Amino acid sequence: MAAVVARPPAPPAWSEWIAGGLSDLARVPSGLAVALSSAAGVAGDYRFPSAEGLFVVREEGYRKYLRGTVSVARCAAGSAREFDLRRLRAGTASSSSSAGLNFVALAELEGIAREAELAVEAGRHPNVLRCHAAIVENTVEAHYRLLLCEPCVNDLESHLMALGRRDEGGGLVLPPEEVIQIGQQLAFGLGHLHAASLLCGGFSPAGVLLGTDGAWKLADLGRAARLPTSLAAWRGQQPDHGLRLFEPAIEGAPPECRKSATDAHDVLITPAVDIWLIGSLLARLLLGGQSLAAGPRALENALLAQLWLLLHWPLSEAPGDRPLANELASLLCASAHTSPEEIFAELPADARRQCRGAAAAAARQLAVDEAAASAESTAEHGRVVSRLVTMPLSKLRQELVDTSRVDTLLSNCGLGSAAAIEDEGSEGSCSQAACHSRTPPPPQQQQQQQ
Repeated sequence: MAAVVARPPAPPAWSEWIAGGLSDLARVPSGLAVALSSAAGVAGDYRFPSAEGLFVVREEGYRKYLRGTVSVARCAAGSAREFDLRRLRAGTASSSSSAGLNFVALAELEGIAREAELAVEAGRHPNVLRCHAAIVENTVEAHYRLLLCEPCVNDLESHLMALGRRDEGGGLVLPPEEVIQIGQQLAFGLGHLHAASLLCGGFSPAGVLLGTDGAWKLADLGRAARLPTSLAAWRGQQPDHGLRLFEPAIEGAPPECRKSATDAHDVLITPAVDIWLIGSLLARLLLGGQSLAAGPRALENALLAQLWLLLHWPLSEAPGDRPLANELASLLCASAHTSPEEIFAELPADARRQCRGAAAAAARQLAVDEAAASAESTAEHGRVVSRLVTMPLSKLRQELVDTSRVDTLLSNCGLGSAAAIEDEGSEGSCSQAACHSRTPPPPQQQQQQQ
């Protein structure tokens, strides 16, 4: 009589798995490799099946980037190959659970599953973090997706904290040459994601890693999505910890994302959202904030002013005016070799108006500072500022003995002194408060007044 071989039960579907209750929380649906702490083979080893073969790695230590979710892993077979092992967690410790297991919302499970899938789907590119494979790890504390990634050495946030300098407003900034280099690499990585119909969805210094090859890489796909998608669907992907930044009326959100819940269903998210977000990141690295507000001292730096001009392009209000990711990379590469007049002429009309108004306001402020610097007392300083603050820029320049600094600032912004004298009505849009002198009288003048 032939032996009867029992067939293993079919793996549960998502609905059956969730409906099974706490007793089934350690089970996973089909198609997912499982790494259970009690059945991992050799203690501390993880097995990652992938298109490249089976990776067997052993966890060794922890990294400090990506919010402490990364550890060091090496091949367990004696190879010196090193990886980063990243954990995506769903669930928190729950003292009310007598069984020691946690209740996990389906949205959390779907969120980390989506991020893991998209990380693997992103594929290979020098400026996107390579994820070789992903597995599931279930413990009594939480549910994890483990991502086996290429090793990195630092993140942009730590780099900014270590090497950034304080600007006038107290924010940490990097030199414009380095901002151009970082921006170009991230734009190339973004172009790769867009070619794969993936939306990155978020850019923060903590989510940009420096690889062992010296290249900056997009590493955080927590807000990523497959295109096309609507604004409502995108917001709803991770309601607890993913997309609150893009709720209506939140400063820093792309203009097309500032929609109410009723309008969000009709808004189609496009790659232009990512272009706005990468522009905001570069503005933060260059100027210390997510906006393009720049003072006279910053715009006197020729390369910084040219990059400031260029960033008005990805930060255009109209999504159709923004460049594609690879176009942005090319623009950043050519920015140091292109005259500011050419950059200004190529900007969209709305961006040109914004640049002209902002540059004229900065030039007026600088002219008032220069003219009021020779005041001999605090009272005289105030009178000079009050008299000059309402003057058009062309007349303000006549109050200066040396107009070279004002002319240099305008030239750096692609306007030129002739445009500054004519003003072309731009000063009417500049607030009077923006033109007040920020230069206080010298200490000896204050002592004389006292």
